[in-house]
Amino acid sequence: MILPAILILAFVLQLYFIFWALTGLRKLLHNQSRPNEKLREYSVIIAAHNEAETIAACLKALTLQTYPPDLYEIIIAADRCEDATVAMAESYKDEFANIHILKIDSVPEDVSPKKHALAEAVKHAKFDHYLFLDADVKPTRRHIETMNRYFKKNTAAVVSLMKFKHPEAFLHRFLAFEKLISWCIAGAGIGYQRPIISYGGNWGYTKNAFRKAGGFSSIDTSLSGDDDLLLQKMGAHHLPVAFCLEADGWIRTYPPESFSHFIRQRRRHFSAGKNYRPALQAAYLLHHGSNLLLWIGWLFYPPALLLLGIKLLLDLIVLRKGSQ
Repeated sequence: MILPAILILAFVLQLYFIFWALTGLRKLLHNQSRPNEKLREYSVIIAAHNEAETIAACLKALTLQTYPPDLYEIIIAADRCEDATVAMAESYKDEFANIHILKIDSVPEDVSPKKHALAEAVKHAKFDHYLFLDADVKPTRRHIETMNRYFKKNTAAVVSLMKFKHPEAFLHRFLAFEKLISWCIAGAGIGYQRPIISYGGNWGYTKNAFRKAGGFSSIDTSLSGDDDLLLQKMGAHHLPVAFCLEADGWIRTYPPESFSHFIRQRRRHFSAGKNYRPALQAAYLLHHGSNLLLWIGWLFYPPALLLLGIKLLLDLIVLRKGSQ
């Protein structure tokens, strides 16, 4: 009798998480209001470590934006680059004069290199609204224009998406599916205004929000978390966060080149997860634990297969809502 009771409890937990996700996504859509029409000024910040082979496409796209060129600057934080990243960035000054290259030669001990690079770039930023991109992504021509639509008067941060280019291999298609699950969690969290997930390769926030959240203090030793952990700090201060629902504000990036590359990415993500607040860590543990119990429980108690089937059907409903 103990196993059936445990499996029923796991099923109830899964129902709770499914209800949480669906309600959060509905709130996200319901909370959408008239977009911002004021043209704000932006510092577009790229932290680059030996990105000479990939940064050109990103810079080219940024120089061809539909946004007025006098209303944004591009800052490349060249983090201990030993290749031609700096020279490649400088070559674009003829096309866009407002490019600034910040050379970073060293990193303080026990500080995440990327957070250090971003913090230095923020110090040198001319404008009060920041947009962050990875060096290996290609934004659309309307990227800044679209992100600006979500930065309303009191908006502290805008979370946007990163989609894979050409996910052809099985691993890439699986990771694209996994990303959809991540987007549902990110969107639902913002729907509740209790943000959980952001994507450091494509998001933005204000100088005021960064300062109110205390910047990277208390999270600067985590290898990653310049996005999730900072966003959660903003949520703890009840700062309003928006979610970009327009494709022109999304970017495309390449999927992991190999399984080892995928493992390195996951290690960085897990390093941030260790610094999530205890309640959030407990929620993740309960979600994944109850999910695992339903997947293997029916092997020892066959009637539980019905519970797993219902749970999978409800999962599909959440994913359909998220994909919409």
